[in-house]
Amino acid sequence: MISVAMAVYNGANYIEEQLDSILNQSRAVDEIVIVDDGSSDGSRDILLRFKQKYPIIRLFFNENNLGYLKNFTKAASLTRGDIIFFCDQDDCWYQNKVETMIHTMEK
Repeated sequence: MISVAMAVYNGANYIEEQLDSILNQSRAVDEIVIVDDGSSDGSRDILLRFKQKYPIIRLFFNENNLGYLKNFTKAASLTRGDIIFFCDQDDCWYQNKVETMIHTMEK
C-alpha cells in the first residue's frame, strides 16, 4: 500500500495544484492522509471539497496548532501504507514521481 502524508497550514494558494498532481500520478497512491494544522485561509473548504470527490483522501483537523514537525509526525502516524511519501502543501509532483520512486526502491 502506498500512502501520502501531507501537512497543511494556510496553504489555500497551493493545495489544489498539489492534490491534482498527486491524484494524477502514473502509478496511483492508495491513500492521501492530510492533517490541517488550524488553517484560517480557506484551506479547510478546499480540503473538504477534495475529500468529497476522492475517497482515498483521509482528512484530519487539529484543534490546536502543533507546528510543522509534530503535524507531519501526526500525518505519518495516521497512514496505513508500507511506503509513505511525504509532501508539503506547496509541492507539485511530476506525473511519474511515484512510479519512478517505487521502481528505484524495487531495484
